[in-house]
Amino acid sequence: MKNKRVVILYRYIPEYRLAVYERLYELCRVNSIDLDIIYGDPSKSDRLKNDSVDFEFGIFKRNQFWSFGKIELVWQPVLAQIRQADLVIVEQANKLVINYLLIARQILGRQRFAFWGHGRNFQATQFHSLSERMKRLMICRAHWWFAYTPSVARLVEAQGFPRERITTLYNAIDTSALLEFQRNISFAELDDVRNTTEVHTENICIYVGGMYSEKRISFLLEACIRVRRQIPDFQMIFIGSGTDAHLVKDFCQTHRWAIYLGSAFGRDKVKYFMLSKLLLMPGLVGLAVLDAFTLKVPIVTTNVDFHSPEFEYIENERNGIIVDPADDVDLYATTVVDLLTDTSRRAALVDGCRLAASKYTVENMVSHFFEGIARALAFPQSPI
Repeated sequence: MKNKRVVILYRYIPEYRLAVYERLYELCRVNSIDLDIIYGDPSKSDRLKNDSVDFEFGIFKRNQFWSFGKIELVWQPVLAQIRQADLVIVEQANKLVINYLLIARQILGRQRFAFWGHGRNFQATQFHSLSERMKRLMICRAHWWFAYTPSVARLVEAQGFPRERITTLYNAIDTSALLEFQRNISFAELDDVRNTTEVHTENICIYVGGMYSEKRISFLLEACIRVRRQIPDFQMIFIGSGTDAHLVKDFCQTHRWAIYLGSAFGRDKVKYFMLSKLLLMPGLVGLAVLDAFTLKVPIVTTNVDFHSPEFEYIENERNGIIVDPADDVDLYATTVVDLLTDTSRRAALVDGCRLAASKYTVENMVSHFFEGIARALAFPQSPI
């Protein structure tokens, strides 16, 4: 009997997603499902994140980008590669032209496709914008849905998509690799990092992630100044890149107790977490919360209304802190000061991180993903 063939089509592979593809590819292989992962190159704005990687068993097809004012469209030239697939899984994004062709193919009963995504743009400022209306219109056009988190599954179901055709992935990163790095990093190696970066205090906090407007970098920099006033040996480590990285670079030039390291991944990233007591992220929170859980460095964020779905993993005062109101920089700074000086309160959060880390793993995510693929292949194709 011929193996079923599944294609995952993604714009490009960011470093944090590679482990999911590697494990899912192997799990499908041993269960007689042929999985092709087709990916392209990042756009100009995505290249600023400096996180694009290749997948050994993937298929690379260079993307074509078209711009019309503020609108960007992406053409992925993969028609020949997906034509015979039993299921095509794509990112839910209006700018991906191939998605509209896949909708047409499913309407004609020629091919199943599934959406993988958020259900909506959590950073959109206008719920009734044309872009958001299009996303809602297309939600029910898929054969199957792979929802990042339970809240996304509820959102998709609320739009009329059948619950029995939704798989909740519990979106995650390769936390087992982070733990392995942490176990193998010696005190001597940490001392070398301290000497290289000149961070010798015990009151160190860290920021890791993209640097753009939704991350509220200016708010964070101001909060750091206020923390430093109350804790004279406070130091701050910044890791990441993006359109607002220049704000951090300029800040670190002026404030020598703050260190900008650019992008760092894997073992290098873990070393800096091990020096830190808190992860400061007052803006958009996404998968970085899993770094916090796994490495037991509690996150301090704010209750802004544009977080990514993974924000729901944070249980306030149990495995992280959500400062509310979101625009009170004094309250944010004071909260950080309290956590740095209150050992027992911080220890309770560390215990909460440990519990959360056991739940949100890439192994669990891949298991959910594979189960959903198997169910989607077996489920009769329904008319739209």
